[in-house]
Amino acid sequence: MTAPPEPPPPKKRDETFDVMKGFGISEVILHHALNPDALAKFTTEGSKTWWFFTGVNRMFHWGVPVFLMASVILLTMSAKGKQMDWGRFYKRRALRQIAPYAIWFLFYLGFRLTMLKSPYDLNPVASGWPFGPPTLPALAADPMNLAKLFLSGKMYFHLYFMILLLQVALLFPVFYAIIRRVSWPLWAVLLTSFALEYGVYLLQWQVKFPYPATTFLWYIPAISVGLWLGMRWDRWNDAWRGYWPLFVLLWAGCGAVYGWQAYLIAAKQPGVEAMVYAMSAHVYAVSTGLVLLRLAQWLQARLPSVHRLLGAVGDLSLPLFLLHPAVMFLLSGPRVTEVLRKLPLPLLWFYLAIYFFTWLVSYALVKARLGSLLFGRPYSTRGN
Repeated sequence: MTAPPEPPPPKKRDETFDVMKGFGISEVILHHALNPDALAKFTTEGSKTWWFFTGVNRMFHWGVPVFLMASVILLTMSAKGKQMDWGRFYKRRALRQIAPYAIWFLFYLGFRLTMLKSPYDLNPVASGWPFGPPTLPALAADPMNLAKLFLSGKMYFHLYFMILLLQVALLFPVFYAIIRRVSWPLWAVLLTSFALEYGVYLLQWQVKFPYPATTFLWYIPAISVGLWLGMRWDRWNDAWRGYWPLFVLLWAGCGAVYGWQAYLIAAKQPGVEAMVYAMSAHVYAVSTGLVLLRLAQWLQARLPSVHRLLGAVGDLSLPLFLLHPAVMFLLSGPRVTEVLRKLPLPLLWFYLAIYFFTWLVSYALVKARLGSLLFGRPYSTRGN
């Protein structure tokens, strides 16, 4: 009797996408650390230092599209070449995305009530719940308002990204069916998706949806490019070699246009065109994703230690993303501010402190084996 053949070894995970997420989470924390309140605490408005960090804050504003692109690439790769069981797919996504989101929604509900203590949130009003006390803090009193905050990702300013991931997961079978049938080159997907995004912006200007940036329609190019790359990863190197001048031109050209528009806004000068600002920002963000993807590959070949470090950071990107606003708030108090003001470039130290302590808490939670509960997956092995 012949022994059954040994199963093939599991494919080694391509850490390029973890490196992309490492870039992305570093940018997100930097962008949030250089918020207007922090700039006001540590710089004088109009000074050279204020302008420098304001410029960094504006130009490092591509994290969400890059995160979304990397996530869609990995999701598409995981489905490619398989006979998909969509029922199992949705069950897995519910466990990996909806359950952790619900936990962090409740966490930031409690955080707002116990730490932020906004008078608007705490104002006692008649409860709309069929049970419990007759009055509750306004933030928690109306079930319909909580449902709205849950569906829009507005319980705290960064949670909308979790809603975007849920929308992509919900619609992924449709996206996957389309990308399987599209044989266009990457440049054609880029141009078509930007044209569609322009149409979405025109619609928004007419209809005025309340939270457009919390819908997948606001990120069509990032999603489309992620689908193409996930489905045709073997063609990426050829696409880069053939069209890298176009990708770099989009990145540099639209970055310059977006930067000028952002400067006019910061300087409170006329000449800002809302459509030019929105489109240049989006093209700049998506082309930044392509440039960072190539940079990640270059690091793998030339600087493997830096590649591994960024990959490890990217592997923890979701915990870092979910936790860093709370850590940032805790480090924004007067005592920490007083210490940081005594250091050169206090905003830089503020950023590094947020990054370090968020990483420390994230690492501790993962080591405590809370990854599956809080973040949707165990961290003993790499996963998307």
